[in-house]
Amino acid sequence: NTNVNGTSNLVSNGSLIHVWPGTMMIVVDGGKIVGASCEPGYFTVSDTTAPSVFGGQFGDSFKDVFERWKFGGSTPREQRVYYINMQEIRGIKYGTANPINYFDQMYNAEVFIRARGNYSFKITNPIKFFTEVVPKGAALANKTIDFGELKEQFNGEFLTALEDSLGKMSNDGIPFSQIRGNTRNLTKYLADALDDEWKELRGMEIVATTFTASYDDDTRKLIGKRTEGMMMADPNVQAGYMASNL
Repeated sequence: NTNVNGTSNLVSNGSLIHVWPGTMMIVVDGGKIVGASCEPGYFTVSDTTAPSVFGGQFGDSFKDVFERWKFGGSTPREQRVYYINMQEIRGIKYGTANPINYFDQMYNAEVFIRARGNYSFKITNPIKFFTEVVPKGAALANKTIDFGELKEQFNGEFLTALEDSLGKMSNDGIPFSQIRGNTRNLTKYLADALDDEWKELRGMEIVATTFTASYDDDTRKLIGKRTEGMMMADPNVQAGYMASNL
């Protein structure tokens, strides 16, 4: 009720901004973040109180991020409101263009695989994500930014981390055939590998991973020979083979 003459792209003192569940609302003035809220309900813009309602999982951790800007009255700057999705973003597909090498200690051989699956991630620091990831040119055009516009870069980083994680699982002696049953451990390896690039620099973390892979043709032949050799080395198999040839 303090401003009866609304001005385009200006948020006046006393304005109410709806904050949806599972989101963080950010108020930006002249490119500077001046307010934010992650509590569902209505955020009241005020020039007499702190610029945001910090609650839930964030507490006081973001208060130092903001510089106070006095709302109400005229200002030459442009103000906008953005919403950052803080829910788990699922179903991001990935696939390896080229085979990945994996040393399988069970076969004592280097195998080559093609992997595919899905992963999900979550934005855990929306302020950092907004400042470091969101393309500002597109954002200023009142456009919704979806993962598709960022997928190529993130998938490239994910696949690099996947290759590194598979190498660590190989070093830990996990046979390739057991990786699919160890997706939780794979996710942990990936989270560690992506910490610097995703968590620390961009405020996002991987949540879950699915993994399916197949051998290339040369690896299939190699494993067939190794499996046959392992079976023939088994005394029970040898006895059965000899009995069948009497």
